[in-house]
Amino acid sequence: MMLASLSSYCQYPLVKTIGKDTVVIMTVKQGEDINKQFNALGDSISVSKAQNIALEKQLVEQQVLFNSNLSKLKQTLDETEKHNAFLKAETERLKGLIWTEAKVARRHSIFMIGGIIAFTAMSSIIFK
Repeated sequence: MMLASLSSYCQYPLVKTIGKDTVVIMTVKQGEDINKQFNALGDSISVSKAQNIALEKQLVEQQVLFNSNLSKLKQTLDETEKHNAFLKAETERLKGLIWTEAKVARRHSIFMIGGIIAFTAMSSIIFK
């Protein structure tokens, strides 16, 4: 009778140490609940692993796409820098041509002015 009353007051699970081993004593319902939670967590882990694999695949695809775009951008940058160097050299060449043409035009205008003055002077002498 004393044993029955003591067991009715016990709180499960109980942990007992026997030698170097630890034993957990619980009700059948507690064991079933623990198994359900364990199985649910196992399923959740399986789903998470599948999601991780899919995400890793997407990451690799995005890295490949990124590297491809980066390579294209570097190539475009190189081409742009070459084109800019060409344009700078061409600008300097054209500045030189404009400078030369301006000098020739100044000489030509001075020559023309000189010719007009000479013609006017000659005309005034001849037509007097």
